[in-house]
Amino acid sequence: MACRQYFAGRWARFHDEKRRMLGEMERVGIDTSAACCPFFLAHVEDATSFAEQMLQLHPIVIRDCTSFGMNNTIRIMPSLFAHNQKLLKALGMKEVG
Repeated sequence: MACRQYFAGRWARFHDEKRRMLGEMERVGIDTSAACCPFFLAHVEDATSFAEQMLQLHPIVIRDCTSFGMNNTIRIMPSLFAHNQKLLKALGMKEVG
């Protein structure tokens, strides 16, 4: 029972963080698509270049969805708050709270 409560709490915090990230990205004009799955999609000008730049400049791995036939789309999986903040900062956003 304690294990179930722990995971239920973690799942709720995960979705809170996902909603926060979606809100921040949309606030600065990045179009996103979310569903009930853990990750979400963001639409960028050139997904391949974007993913390469994020890796080279910020050591952040972003999934380029070009191989799925989605040329201008990246997939983002929320993580720990500190990791998510690093991503948001790399996207040029101010730190939020």
